[in-house]
This record gives sequence, structure tokens and C-alpha cells, in this order.
Amino acid sequence: MSRWSIRTYYTDCMGDDPKQSTNTPRGTKPLMRNLGEFFGHIIHGIRTPAKPKSQTHEVRRDTEETTRHENGQKITVRRTTIEEIEVSDEDVHPN
Repeated sequence: MSRWSIRTYYTDCMGDDPKQSTNTPRGTKPLMRNLGEFFGHIIHGIRTPAKPKSQTHEVRRDTEETTRHENGQKITVRRTTIEEIEVSDEDVHPN
């Protein structure tokens, strides 16, 4: 075989990089590559947090704070009230 035909063979069957030679035809992947991708997708799914099914919008936030001194110590009492609207993506059917 001439040098040109070997380069053409690698480009046609193995992709652009002749160093990544495998005996599989173009378009197919070896079993270990497929298993690695499969388990990679599973691990990615486990590590990725789930998307919430609803969206919350904060309407109002009220904070009341009172500071007083007792027994030589500064005491701060804080009360926070949060009003939210939650919009769900689920279909709700009225009865």
C-alpha cells in the first residue's frame, strides 16, 4: 500500500486521528466506550440536582427587629415574614 492509501484508510475508517486506531468500522463504537458513556450518563443524572416542578416568586418580605439590653448583654429579636407565590407546572383539573 502506498502512503496515501493508508492515510485515506485511517481517515475513512478511524476518523481524523490515525493514533486512535481501532478495528471497528466508521460510525460504530467499541463495547467499552459504549459502557463508559452509559455509566457516565447515569452518574451525571445522579449528581445533577432535579429541576423544581414549580416556580416561586417572592412578593413581599417584612423584617421586624427589636434590640434590647438585659444583664449586660445585647439581645436582638428578629422576625421575618416572607410572602411567596408558587406557580406549578402540573396540570390541575378542577372537580
